[in-house]
Amino acid sequence: MIISVIVEGLLSAYQAKGCKMRARSTLVLLSIVMMILLTGCGDPPEIRNMKTLMRTHKWEKATSVGQQYLEANPQSKIKDKVRKELAKCYLEYGKALIGERNFADAVVALEKVTTDYKEFPQVEEAMKELPRCRADVGRKALVGGNFIEAANQYSKLVEQHPTAGQVEEARSGLLSVGVITFNVGPDIWMANANGTRPKKIIENALDGYLSPEGGRIAFIRPKTPDADHGALILFDLATSQETVLLDVDNAKRPVISTAGDEVAVMTPDGFKIVGIDGTAKETGKKASNYNLLAGWLTDPAQLLVFHKKDKGGSPLLLLERTAGKTEAVAETEKGLRDAYLAPDGKAAALSHEDGLSMLRLSTKDVIDLVSTPNIHLEVHSVAFSTDSRTIMFVGKGKTDSDYRLYFYNKLDLKPLEMTVDGGAAPVPDPNRTISWSKGWTFAS
Repeated sequence: MIISVIVEGLLSAYQAKGCKMRARSTLVLLSIVMMILLTGCGDPPEIRNMKTLMRTHKWEKATSVGQQYLEANPQSKIKDKVRKELAKCYLEYGKALIGERNFADAVVALEKVTTDYKEFPQVEEAMKELPRCRADVGRKALVGGNFIEAANQYSKLVEQHPTAGQVEEARSGLLSVGVITFNVGPDIWMANANGTRPKKIIENALDGYLSPEGGRIAFIRPKTPDADHGALILFDLATSQETVLLDVDNAKRPVISTAGDEVAVMTPDGFKIVGIDGTAKETGKKASNYNLLAGWLTDPAQLLVFHKKDKGGSPLLLLERTAGKTEAVAETEKGLRDAYLAPDGKAAALSHEDGLSMLRLSTKDVIDLVSTPNIHLEVHSVAFSTDSRTIMFVGKGKTDSDYRLYFYNKLDLKPLEMTVDGGAAPVPDPNRTISWSKGWTFAS
């Protein structure tokens, strides 16, 4: 309709009497045409609204209007034109969010440019802005114990922006996020702590425990298929070499010292300490009903051990110094399933029939964290994150085969999603050790 008005106007101008009149009329009509072109009066109302919003820097609303138009009109003749405007809009929206120091939402906006509108020149500028945004989001996620998000942002920074100035921070952050180990049937598996790249590492192996730097795994190799105890072996991740540290058939539940130079295991004769070179160090006192080791404190050298009372009853939590002295820490009436000492040595995570608890070693208090009736999950094997802020556990859902890994911190409880290319997600064994340590073995 607008074009027909212009044509009729031009015809009228040239039919008018006098050159001056025709010249004036032509100039007026050309001005109208230019105004139409500049203001987009020929565009649909939605797109004119989007452009108005862009001129007033209302980027979020403008992107919403543009997206809604494309969804409602997928075959529109101006589709490419609208997409070009949206690329500009998302870039400017991301930059505005950076100015507000809202880096999390800035990442979302800029990623739209680099994924959905990568054929437009705005991609180059978006790629320049993304690294500092990813670094900030990863940093905050790491401090807050959201390891999945931290690993996601840091790994994208390393992989997509290899020359950015924030890459070293990202690599360091990925080391802090770390790797995890768990049993799937009779084999030990390993994955990045955000659930990516799960992979079988050691066959015919139980209760893998990662060294502090994430380079080695202490585990038990049973002598018979159904046994839950056996020889103590050390596996080197760099070389895939196995070293027998204790050639027995009754060791169980290994833990590596915080210095990474010794391994302790439980046996019917009490705990045994062995150097990583296989040198026997020390044996603890005999336990008539040995249970498990939770971890190794730093100073003074002592182990957190859980025993059953000789005549039954509740598990007794003991600190056993390597000099042989023991100190009662706490006693719990709940049916203890597993325990894991935090890397900072200040607390231990406890799983039991009622859920998840935490033992504070300074006060000897046991604090309930998660109740099984409230979350509808049984809590089994447990482990602490590298920064001692987050607890990982194997949770059982409604069915006997519904076992998954979960993360718990003060803010959230969420499942860890794991997928294997071309196959089903691995199902962790609830009765075997899980561990968490530094290292990013399978990152690209």
